[in-house]
Amino acid sequence: METKKDNWTKSTLFLLPMIEDILGPYYKSYGFQNLYLGDHGYECLWEYSLYALFKPRFTQSYITYETKLEESSACVDVYDVGERRGQVMFVFQVDPSFRKDYDLFKEGKYSHFSPEYKKLFKKGSNIHKVVHKDKELKRYWEKRLNMKLPKDNEVWDMAYPRDEIFRYDKTTHKELKKWREKEEEMKKSVN
Repeated sequence: METKKDNWTKSTLFLLPMIEDILGPYYKSYGFQNLYLGDHGYECLWEYSLYALFKPRFTQSYITYETKLEESSACVDVYDVGERRGQVMFVFQVDPSFRKDYDLFKEGKYSHFSPEYKKLFKKGSNIHKVVHKDKELKRYWEKRLNMKLPKDNEVWDMAYPRDEIFRYDKTTHKELKKWREKEEEMKKSVN
């Protein structure tokens, strides 16, 4: 029922701490699959949000859990995914205190996360090593790639939209990018 760890998105690996308190300690037992930055197959795209995909067994225990998630002030949307409605997507607004870290994630600047956010990663884990730009991990990649990495280089590759957006669609992505660029231009002209 659970997605294998090696199939997790970078959103799951790096952004889960932003909503882990909301999901609670047993979220995996309720069919948690992955986190995403969006869903091109849904009519609404929420900014600064995390899309948590579940493939649950619809037991009474799960229904109680689902109700708890829906009642969270961070939950802005819940919808069924798929033709047979076997999956459920919860959309959680990222707390404003994490928005800069969210943006840094999208830029692939993991070691630039705030000190407060870095504390949320389990010490000794690979992700902890990535956000702290661990020298041992850097040496590993240099040896594996047979090259010296620049000093300011991150030790993990950046997240790509095609992997981090559920039901990714190239055309939709291009249109959204154009729309965001126009929106940024308008904001600059107003200021």
